[in-house]
Amino acid sequence: MSNRWKIACLDVWEQDVQDATRAVAPDDFDLHFATSYDDAEQLGLAADSDFILAGWSPVPAAMIEGSPKVRMVHKWGIGFDKIDLEACRKAGIPVLITAGANKGPVAEHTIMLMLAVYRQLGRMDQGIRGGRWLKKEARSATRRLDGKTVGLLGFGNIGRMVAQKIRGFDVDLTYYDIQRADRETEKELGIRFVSYDDLLSSSDVLSLHVPLDDGNWPIYGPSPIPWDSPNQVPIEMTRADMDRIKADFVAATERALLAGFDMVELHCAHGYLLSSFITPLSNHRTDAYGGSLENRIRYPLEVFEAMRAVWPSDKPMAVRLSATDWVVGQGMDGDQSVRVAAAFREAGADLIDVSAGQTTPKARPVYGRMFQTPFSDQIRNAVGCATMAVGNIYEPDHVNSILAAGRADLVALARPHLLDPNWTLRAAAELAYRGADVPRQYAAGFDQLARNLERAQQMEFRA
Repeated sequence: MSNRWKIACLDVWEQDVQDATRAVAPDDFDLHFATSYDDAEQLGLAADSDFILAGWSPVPAAMIEGSPKVRMVHKWGIGFDKIDLEACRKAGIPVLITAGANKGPVAEHTIMLMLAVYRQLGRMDQGIRGGRWLKKEARSATRRLDGKTVGLLGFGNIGRMVAQKIRGFDVDLTYYDIQRADRETEKELGIRFVSYDDLLSSSDVLSLHVPLDDGNWPIYGPSPIPWDSPNQVPIEMTRADMDRIKADFVAATERALLAGFDMVELHCAHGYLLSSFITPLSNHRTDAYGGSLENRIRYPLEVFEAMRAVWPSDKPMAVRLSATDWVVGQGMDGDQSVRVAAAFREAGADLIDVSAGQTTPKARPVYGRMFQTPFSDQIRNAVGCATMAVGNIYEPDHVNSILAAGRADLVALARPHLLDPNWTLRAAAELAYRGADVPRQYAAGFDQLARNLERAQQMEFRA
């Protein structure tokens, strides 16, 4: 019997990610990484493996049946919709997922949203920027979360984390879930189980952490094609629907102007409404809004032009695109997205925010450092328009190299700030940049960090 275990890693990872994974793996693990999402390669990789590790890649019945040595299937991330659970059950193979991996950040953002809405932080911020301190409104007890009843609909990993983190606000916590938690958990978190109707009628703030089985808001799309088999089927939009929703976009733009925003961005990426018009994977219309690329972008352009008409010419507008659907031989790719970006540029877009994917569960993205930047590079230099690069950009050197090479005009980072809200200040200290807008309360800490980093660099140079 072999003393080594073969791990089939079905997702395509960049070499540096593979090397980092191998460096921390146990000595008796042999990691074998896929080089493509080709079905034959995937099946062959799993055939003589002891364990299967999958993220985006499916684990169908044929793979389970053709892999007699497999002892476990591990799904990194949440959900197991791409794994044939029945085949695993028949073969006696356990399936594991990394549940709760994102519960902390989601719970914190849930509470921040409650506070932002209840305390009218947007209005307060605008008042301060305008030189007015809305003292009366800020002190109003009706605008405080303390003493309110917070209801949680759904009490899974995220719901329980919200309950744990919000206890310090002196709120009355209630919840409803189809499966009631044990009494010890309820006592530990200071939360009461109530009926669904009572939750809706008694909550000052209601936080949803579970999809409804029925009674959901109707959703609309270019064609009656759901995201995936378990998802709601959208209503195919009529001309009247298009006009009504376009008017909603215009109204939102006018509210953004009234609220004092400096820029608005039209989201045409990630499988949302306008994105689903652009990609042929979800747009199967046979009228003037489907078929050719020119037809598929017709409605997104109509919406953008209507927004642009009410947004001041001296304020920029951006459009976010999924530059590729990550489906080889199907859907959108970089070359087609160049044409889409050019059309929006001609319609008055000042910036193209270049993302990718999340338009179909069939996507097979190739993850890695700055993995979406090549699409920004292609659009910027083919169209001659300003672009913003996003996606797995997490080091100051990444940002500087992208800008210096002319691959983008702006770079946006999201997840690094989730982990470290002071990422920008740390980066400024590392680069010895003293022009950062440091809050007065943090100035001493910033100066100390900058000095320590400078001293460490000098010592390293001397060594």
